[in-house]
Amino acid sequence: ASNRVYKTHALPSELPSDFSGRIVFVFGLASDAALSVASCKVRYGDAWVSEHFHHLRAMGSFEELGERDVLRFEEQIDGWTKLARHDILALRYDSLWDNVGVLSEFLGFHIVLPEQRQRTVEKYVDQATIAKFKATYDALDRKIMAMPGYILRHKDDR
Repeated sequence: ASNRVYKTHALPSELPSDFSGRIVFVFGLASDAALSVASCKVRYGDAWVSEHFHHLRAMGSFEELGERDVLRFEEQIDGWTKLARHDILALRYDSLWDNVGVLSEFLGFHIVLPEQRQRTVEKYVDQATIAKFKATYDALDRKIMAMPGYILRHKDDR
């Protein structure tokens, strides 16, 4: 058996039909993710943003990021957390460190995570932008926070 790890922003519909591995989907608040992209624009520039938008299959521009879910966060979360034909562990980012045992058991080996760090978007994004993004993604953020810290599904549990 192969022990490969692929990091992707693909949608569940893009999985190859012969895929047989385990899936770990880590997700967090949509506003945090969108603000992270805004922060990265300042730090890494337009080329990074363009590439990231391509990886996330964006349906819109960076200028629309504070207006609507152009990066399809809700589609990602709904798709991966409802996927039934594969072994999947969906972990909410803020609960990752509390669920290292669940992650280790799912993968079949002991995981040691680095120390959790605070996000630092405030260094790069002004308070007005933060407030706008929080308002734009409020409903989705509330949906995410209402989800359990992790969702574990085995393909044989149908």
